[in-house]
Amino acid sequence: MIYSILLFMFILDAALLMVVVLLQDSKGQGLGGAFGGSGGQMGTAIFGGRGAADFLSKATTWLGTGFLVLAVILTFSYQQRTTTASLLQQDAARDAQRQLAIPQTGLPLLPGTSPVAPDPGGTALPDTSGVN
Repeated sequence: MIYSILLFMFILDAALLMVVVLLQDSKGQGLGGAFGGSGGQMGTAIFGGRGAADFLSKATTWLGTGFLVLAVILTFSYQQRTTTASLLQQDAARDAQRQLAIPQTGLPLLPGTSPVAPDPGGTALPDTSGVN
């Protein structure tokens, strides 16, 4: 749950950071001039003459710092999430280990019998001492 909240905040921060960077003045006016970043009428009315540039600069600093901090936190929390396997993954791993431990003869088993490992040397003969 915490991971999902942090991921949402990270995506929101990234989107806001893109908007703020695009609104800033550049030497070629950029998008900042369209929304008052260069002292246009809208920017002057809301922020004052130099207020828009100061606000956007501070917003970029705070959003950039938040972006980096959230990236580090998400990295560490994701590593912890992937190292602990779920119960279903643990059961699947346990079943795979059991399948490797049981030798496969290819013959069907009768109900109530357990699989027998084949003789690796092939030298064992069936016990015929009780049969005449």
